[in-house]
Amino acid sequence: MQISNQARSLTDSTGVPMMREMTPLVAICSLLGLCGCSRPPRSEEYFRAHLEEARRVVAQCREGRIHGEECGNADYTVRLAEAKAMRDGLNLEQ
Repeated sequence: MQISNQARSLTDSTGVPMMREMTPLVAICSLLGLCGCSRPPRSEEYFRAHLEEARRVVAQCREGRIHGEECGNADYTVRLAEAKAMRDGLNLEQ
């Protein structure tokens, strides 16, 4: 049986379809592409300007709905704001 040139281009030298060899490469590239689509974590500066949002993020982090650097940034900002409010409430010098 004779294989056409077009069919031959889709196989390697042993006659194995190349798609089988390319499947892991396609899967890895797809995963890397998806990872690159996520937004970067919001910074401490962002949360200082949006304190209520920082509090919501901290609550979601405690519930396990959010993970990662954003949890740390939001938590730090909320703790800093609470410490500042406590200091101001006690009329301590800066």
